[in-house]
Amino acid sequence: MKKYNLIFLLLFISSLEISFAQVIRTSIVEHFTNTSCSICASNNSSYYGILTNYPDAVHISFHPSAPYASDFFNQQNQVENDARTNFYGVYGGTPRLVVNGLVINNTNLNSTLNTASSLFSNFSIELTQVQTSNTSFSVKCKVEKLSADTTIAALLFVGASEDTIYQTTNNGETVHYNVFRKALTAVQGNIIQLPLNIGDTMVYNFSYTVLPAWNTNRMSTIALLQRPTKQLINAAKSVNSINLNNAIPSITKKVEAVYFYPNPTDNGRITSTLSVNKVRVLSLSGTLLFETAQLEKNQNLDLSALQSGFYLLEIQTNDKIAYQKLRIK
Repeated sequence: MKKYNLIFLLLFISSLEISFAQVIRTSIVEHFTNTSCSICASNNSSYYGILTNYPDAVHISFHPSAPYASDFFNQQNQVENDARTNFYGVYGGTPRLVVNGLVINNTNLNSTLNTASSLFSNFSIELTQVQTSNTSFSVKCKVEKLSADTTIAALLFVGASEDTIYQTTNNGETVHYNVFRKALTAVQGNIIQLPLNIGDTMVYNFSYTVLPAWNTNRMSTIALLQRPTKQLINAAKSVNSINLNNAIPSITKKVEAVYFYPNPTDNGRITSTLSVNKVRVLSLSGTLLFETAQLEKNQNLDLSALQSGFYLLEIQTNDKIAYQKLRIK
């Protein structure tokens, strides 16, 4: 009897090890919208509101030429915006939402993300972006196999996006989030071979040049790893790394060692140690969650609306920008 109990215990421990080797899957919302679409204008704000409850989810917005060919962002990259829309068969109407590779009813965004937030993946993605010149970025995407999985091939889509654009468009919207700018792979994704053994990694390198209409300070990259069925394996988004690259001292300048305290904070309320021009609060996946203008030294910042977790503060003082990782208990 004891022998069987020992075997059961070993099998149980083994199953735990497999579970612990996995990683929580990062959800991604591919948002198809149009800047001449009044329905989009009336619905998009609610989608953004839902996304604030899922700070680790990645969001990217594509702008197809249908139903309105006058879409402001589509005209800047019509071919790739339309191609990604056609990839899911949703060309012709906006707004449309695709979550983790599946087309959903727009009203189910919250429930879909809530269900997906507890799912795990056997593969992790690490995405880093480094500025190599005033207008150029290099991107490294590392895929690692963490647990047993029979999938040997997948689609890898990597694209550049601009996290916030202040532009009044035909439908009255004045702010646009995570606007797709350029695909660094095929728009449908490159077919790649996944790492074979647990612990193996595959690294893919990309680069892109910022066009004049883009804001270099707000550029980041996203990556989706999908099965051939389009089902998501995992996703990632780089933090805007322009100000994290010490190779560009004219842009990257530390202002002080500590910018806000206490850290961690029990109630989401923190105090500035210096006067700042702007503070942006990002999820660790790079999604903009909150932004405030001028703060004076010793002035409080209330982030109590955010859930417990880790966040990134982007602090701007004149021409200087720095980052601080913040934990809300």
